[in-house]
Amino acid sequence: MNFIVFLAVGFTGGYIGHKLKLPVGAMLGAMFAVAIVKSLGFITFQSGTGLIFFLQVCLGAMLGVTFLNFKKEYVKKVSLALFFILFGLVVMIFFIVLLLALVTDLSLPITILSSSPGAIYEMAMLAKMLEEDAPAVVFLHLARVVIIMTLFPLVLHFIIRFLAKRKRNEKAS
Repeated sequence: MNFIVFLAVGFTGGYIGHKLKLPVGAMLGAMFAVAIVKSLGFITFQSGTGLIFFLQVCLGAMLGVTFLNFKKEYVKKVSLALFFILFGLVVMIFFIVLLLALVTDLSLPITILSSSPGAIYEMAMLAKMLEEDAPAVVFLHLARVVIIMTLFPLVLHFIIRFLAKRKRNEKAS
């Protein structure tokens, strides 16, 4: 019965988060709803290895669906760009983790997972598998997503205006 209440609370929270159009609203709504209800003592459900296995299979199946139309020629076309992106990400993550390790008391796995560019779902799942603080990883990822979603359009707009102005100046010359 506790499991059914857990699912009902999770689905209700997920639905509310989705309807509020929060970034990754279904996951965050479900997470916060279950956390609130659990902290109030209404449910005592603990996730076990069976549930985690089931969720990993579902996540793997969802990711597998995205590769249905993936062509090998595309990998060849973007391989150089992929190399530079991966190299840049590894260097960036190294410095971010180093900085976080110096200025916070977060564990090394949390700093790595929260600064890695993976999706919130996958990083939370990895944190749970490593028996780390998954909500901290989700919170840090969410903060990063909100900041990026707020700042990136402004930066992109500035870059487009700058390039358009530069192009006009070149034509005028």
